[in-house]
Amino acid sequence: MYFKKQTEGTTETEALPLELCYAKTVQDEDGCISFGLPVLFHCIIVGEVARILVSHFSQAQRDSIFPSGVALVAACHDIGKINPLFMKKIYQSVSGPDVSNIPALQDARIEMEKETGHHSGVSQAFFEQDYPYVALIVGRHHGYNPQLTVLADDPIIGGKSWLVRRLQLLDQLKMHFQESFPTISSVFQASAVAGLVTVSDWIGSGTVFQNLKSIEIESIGRLVQEAVRKAGFIEPKIRKGLSFKEIFGFMPRETQQSFFEMVNRPGVYILEALMGEGKTEAALYGAYKMLENGFSKGIYFALPTKLTSEKMYERMQEFLDSVLDDDEAKKLYLLHGSSWLFETEFGEEGMVGQSWFDSSKRKILAPFAVGTLDQALLSVLNVKHGFVRSFGLAGKVVILDEIHSYDAYTGTLVQFLVKELEMLGCTVILLSATLTLSKKNEILGIGLDECCSNEPYPLITKKADEKLKSIAPKGPDENVCAVRCESSMEEVSEQVRQATLDGSQVLWIENTVGEAQSVFKQFAAWCGEVGVEIGLVHSRFPTQRRNELENYWVGLFGKQGTDQRAKMGRLLIGTQVLEQSLDIDADLLITKLAPTDMLLQRMGRLWRHPANNAVRPASSTKEMIILVPDIAEVECCPEIGFGPSGAIYAPYVLWRTYQEWKQQDRISIPSDIRPILERTYKEQGEAGAIARLKSEVEKKRSDLHRFALNGMALQGETRTESVSTRYSDIPTCPVLLITSQSHLRSFTIHLLDGSVVDVSPDNVTETKKKLTKQLMQMLIHVPYYIAPRVQTNKELSWIKPFLYISEDEKERIRLATIDESGSIRTMGNLDTNDIYDLFYTPVLGYVANKKMGDIW
Repeated sequence: MYFKKQTEGTTETEALPLELCYAKTVQDEDGCISFGLPVLFHCIIVGEVARILVSHFSQAQRDSIFPSGVALVAACHDIGKINPLFMKKIYQSVSGPDVSNIPALQDARIEMEKETGHHSGVSQAFFEQDYPYVALIVGRHHGYNPQLTVLADDPIIGGKSWLVRRLQLLDQLKMHFQESFPTISSVFQASAVAGLVTVSDWIGSGTVFQNLKSIEIESIGRLVQEAVRKAGFIEPKIRKGLSFKEIFGFMPRETQQSFFEMVNRPGVYILEALMGEGKTEAALYGAYKMLENGFSKGIYFALPTKLTSEKMYERMQEFLDSVLDDDEAKKLYLLHGSSWLFETEFGEEGMVGQSWFDSSKRKILAPFAVGTLDQALLSVLNVKHGFVRSFGLAGKVVILDEIHSYDAYTGTLVQFLVKELEMLGCTVILLSATLTLSKKNEILGIGLDECCSNEPYPLITKKADEKLKSIAPKGPDENVCAVRCESSMEEVSEQVRQATLDGSQVLWIENTVGEAQSVFKQFAAWCGEVGVEIGLVHSRFPTQRRNELENYWVGLFGKQGTDQRAKMGRLLIGTQVLEQSLDIDADLLITKLAPTDMLLQRMGRLWRHPANNAVRPASSTKEMIILVPDIAEVECCPEIGFGPSGAIYAPYVLWRTYQEWKQQDRISIPSDIRPILERTYKEQGEAGAIARLKSEVEKKRSDLHRFALNGMALQGETRTESVSTRYSDIPTCPVLLITSQSHLRSFTIHLLDGSVVDVSPDNVTETKKKLTKQLMQMLIHVPYYIAPRVQTNKELSWIKPFLYISEDEKERIRLATIDESGSIRTMGNLDTNDIYDLFYTPVLGYVANKKMGDIW
């Protein structure tokens, strides 16, 4: 260890004995605060938790990622608590000893803790000289990189006498675990081990241990087993020998068969196939084979957005019901998403009301989960608890769905993510109907070849042990769709009216919620008069209400809706949620201009189910109408010419897309997919205003590339979790709307669905979990600038036991009331936003109207 030279003539006070150094305090039933477990026992507990968690990985994964010694690293995470600043804080908080009578603590100034990086900074300083990777790992166990300002024997943390105590603790931990520190060979491994340490600390601080004042060393093993089980980390029992048909109920198509026959070991697999060709089932059966053969320990299925991931839950649940052994006690903990979240117990950041109780984050730790791509991408960035995500993904089959090339910024991070997952022993499966050759080469790390529009489609690519293999299974028959670009809303609206009067099921997709709401209001009255059913689906409904809407409209437009189609014409309006995951079959499609990838995805909703062809109106033609702006305005001022769509997608990509699609009057699927994609993203020389747009794209890509590199280094200041992984980098925040009947003083609130809940802080943990789940179903996520005014931590203190209160004001949850007219107001009945009038109705959802009258 590093010993700083002592200043001549200085004297030191003898440090507290190791057995009197406590890790935490506990509160008795009468409210009295007393000492909890000593640091030594807490460290042993956390190390033993880590040892059990590591045992769930395959031998190959233990050898390469979590070798012997990582349990000792985990045990050492709190070695920095052995310092006078932390101990004085502990001793001052308990009912008992007068700190002024304890010589070892008299001179300690607690306010200096921040200067030392708190106890995690002291842990890092202790290992910095001899074990830099261990120092990095233990220093980050609370989510951030401490800004190290002290040396191991710095007087501010007790000098040499307290350093001797830390050395004594290390010796006892080495004796207990009978291990030496492992060799950490890469930042990827360091990140995964850091995640292991942090999760082990959360489990070791959970309900099993949080109220203990003492513990027998012999009982630690039993209690650790119980804590790990309660946290949901149970090895899955897989039913072996199942065929594809036994799991999914039908025989595999040629593309599916070819794909899962290729998946036989950890590596990177890319399946490029048409929308509706069963890529999901192919990927899941490939994952099943890896689980069956012991190569993987779980599955993380990552989709583009939270909305699309929610629609995958049922399909994943059906898959798990088939492949997991029929053991109900274990199935309880192996469920994906919220079920796993609410049936498991963590301490620290995973407790109710803390950051990692949020299902969007924590389910990445579940053995089987459906989540967002963004949560996986954060594992390669230097953000708070990014490394916990690395641990959550390690050793799993990670399925990345809808990996499209339209977002150049996200693509940069995907490259790093795939590289990390390879290093962490994962089987990586990438699915896409619209992947360009250049983007695929970047992901595979094989260099940028010249784009080739003649590459086969569909196509399966495998990379394992640096070797590449590709096969081209037979694709589906050609399917022709009429296409036209149209800038006249009047003409399009008239065509939609006539089509719905003829009985067509029409789908209209906008790029922003505000525009979708505007279109809905344009048609609503007319539809009511003529007997055409109209609906609106977007992201700004509470989860519960959105699920109701989606289920209703899928019942009409999906496979089960054939008998309903002939009853009347229908118009369904919405946003991007309608282009993915929902099983929708439209007779006519209207779409706002979006990147080529997205247009092809949306086209996949046209005449989706052949069984419906017999009941389509005679006047129905398979047609996609693309709504485009006034191109003269775009050429004059392209930065604003694309309107709100230019804030969602890069204007240059929209420009290139328009240049390709304006030439089309028909698209033949699948033969035209590859050519039009490659032409859209092919390098082009540009001039004038369009050259500026292109330069913006290139700069953004370069900036994020540098940002990702910085994140991979795991050095420097740790950023918050509000880092953008998409082109549109506007922060969003959750909004909880309650009715004006609510009374916070009596802790009684009335929710939008009519339910009344008691949010008293005295509720027991299980009641808090139930209420948290109920409140989460009522949250609406909106851009921060159209949210109700931000509130202070004091104003939100009543909800802190149930929902996480972010440190970042832009991301912090907002609370507002809603009156009978639908107006959203602050708790004091004040105007809630300076720029927008805010409303909510069950039909339109959350509405933000500019005070000048413009909707956004």
